[in-house]
Amino acid sequence: MIRERLVPYADHVRKFEWPAMARGKPSDHVGQNLEELGTAVFQIEPQNLKELAHYQNALRLLTVITRQSRRVH
Repeated sequence: MIRERLVPYADHVRKFEWPAMARGKPSDHVGQNLEELGTAVFQIEPQNLKELAHYQNALRLLTVITRQSRRVH
């Protein structure tokens, strides 16, 4: 589920966010993809310690991505 949301998000960042940032402007295209990615991450229910570790890392990375996105906008 996360991979299905991460690929479109990364694609939109590459196609829209980075060019907009190069012009000093925010991109509105990426927000929806980031929201869908966050929803996918929050739907995970880890079943063991290994999955919990991966889940915690996914949450950490989502936090970093979200903070960076807000700094640009």
